[in-house]
Amino acid sequence: MMIQILRLNERLWPLMTLLVLGTASVLSLMPPGGAVTAASMNDKVLHCLAHAAIAAPVCLARPRGWLWLVAGFVLWGVAIEIMQPLVGRDRSAADVVANLAGTATAVAASGILRSLIRLTRVR
Repeated sequence: MMIQILRLNERLWPLMTLLVLGTASVLSLMPPGGAVTAASMNDKVLHCLAHAAIAAPVCLARPRGWLWLVAGFVLWGVAIEIMQPLVGRDRSAADVVANLAGTATAVAASGILRSLIRLTRVR
């Protein structure tokens, strides 16, 4: 089952990445009160989850230049924080750290998952 998901991801990672990246961009640049957020979730958790979701398809598919794409996501996260005061939102270094944590989580988790799949194929 997991291998089928990875095969599907290898074909659809550009679309999935663009959809999540676009959605996160719109939500990040909406004026205050315009975005629907989960009241029970911490803002930093949402940042971490969003950036993990952005990076995960690329990290799992590992296309040519995947590391440059991931670096671009990190820069995008910084740029979004810099632009937020333009729409009446606050700039936050803690949000940048949460974004980095989400991206790093996606890189690490995808590496572990790919290793586990390779190990199961060997047996």
